[in-house]
Amino acid sequence: MSRRIRASAALVAVMLFVPAFGHTQQASTTSHARVFAVGDLLYRGLESVTDQVGLLMERLYKENPDSTILLLGDVCNDDGSKRCYDELEQTSWGRLIPVVYPVLGNHDNEEALLTGRMPEFFARFPLAGKPGTGEIALTRGAWRLLGYNTELMRRDRVTNTFTDPNKALDHLKWLDGELRQYHKTHCMLAFGHRPPYSSFRAPASTSQSDPYAMPIFRKLYKHGVDLNLTGHLHGFNWLPPLDPDGKIDRSHGVPIGIVGTGGAIPFVDPRLDTALPKSARRLKWAADDEVLEADTPGVVQIDLYPGSYTWTFIPVNPLAGVAYPAGGGRCHDNPSAHVEPPIG
Repeated sequence: MSRRIRASAALVAVMLFVPAFGHTQQASTTSHARVFAVGDLLYRGLESVTDQVGLLMERLYKENPDSTILLLGDVCNDDGSKRCYDELEQTSWGRLIPVVYPVLGNHDNEEALLTGRMPEFFARFPLAGKPGTGEIALTRGAWRLLGYNTELMRRDRVTNTFTDPNKALDHLKWLDGELRQYHKTHCMLAFGHRPPYSSFRAPASTSQSDPYAMPIFRKLYKHGVDLNLTGHLHGFNWLPPLDPDGKIDRSHGVPIGIVGTGGAIPFVDPRLDTALPKSARRLKWAADDEVLEADTPGVVQIDLYPGSYTWTFIPVNPLAGVAYPAGGGRCHDNPSAHVEPPIG
């Protein structure tokens, strides 16, 4: 029996009982669930754009009071300081802080790495998951939503080993346990900060992949996750179903939605990015329905159904006559013959 059918059958059981421990949330009583997501919000000097995205999200949430808001990291895109979060609270996002589910980004973690203290991020967001690690687990209709922390996958530049191996391995163990428990009965949406692949690149690098994301992405692929939402790269980039090597896999691959459109300074469209070799100035998966929007602040709306989902990018200032990106997909089983490489 495929997971598309199992997800529908499991919905009745999900509505009857959902564990109420930790940050696991009660399931929706409807088969349809709506999610809004965006990452990379406050950037000093661009507060007005952050505020506009927040006003858009606030309106959407008022129109959809049963929806779930996911923040895809770098909520404070400067340095993770108290001052930065104070400034965020002065924007329209201040009113949304009690209801959003955020994951930690590299800039949210910046000051904590220097001081050795807990990131201020966890003190500001009541729904940020377990303090220090940030695991989030939600049930929405026939779907299980898992928020993970790519910053725990940091590596030493000399030895290439995990900076904090205990936390990294514990986090991967938690993720593996959740995926093992739910992947046969639910569709799965995972959300974190860093994407494993993109056609964008970070300004300080010419790489279009991220090694910190790979240990997590391998687990998502192994267990047949149906959609992976991320931020980190300041733009909108929707990738087709990929395997851990970045190759198209229509049967078991994980689609990646990069929604770094919350107000931080936008990254250059890769087709115009002179820092990339000419051969890389393109959409890497253009032949497979890849979508990219540069310099367009907004949020993505995802509608979750038993066995399938649809998504729509909603810009802050839509232009008349412009068709903005939209699409969808179906839930799928995990690749039974796949062997995950050793972690370390």
